[in-house]
Amino acid sequence: MNGKQAKAIMVLGLVAILLVGIMILGTGCDYQAISLEPPTPTMMKVEVYFSGNDTPLIGYIQSLSFESTGMFYQGGSSMISMYDENGNKIAVFNYLRVDSIRLIQQ
Repeated sequence: MNGKQAKAIMVLGLVAILLVGIMILGTGCDYQAISLEPPTPTMMKVEVYFSGNDTPLIGYIQSLSFESTGMFYQGGSSMISMYDENGNKIAVFNYLRVDSIRLIQQ
């Protein structure tokens, strides 16, 4: 065996030892599988009361805070989407005109 072959065998042996070590260390870890599907947002049924109107808009929203699909304008209003029971977007409104939002228990 010449020097190049011995060096190649030594490198392969070190790589094999490292891989076995990583596998041994990783066996006790609780790895979570990464889902490629986005999580299904939970929908809350609400009544939204707007200023100057006594009749509420009834529908579903994803959260009471700013959602990632909403828009926030610096120094101004923010927009949020409202959905029907099937998850279809039915309205977009901004918080500037909202007097109150009431959760509807189902």
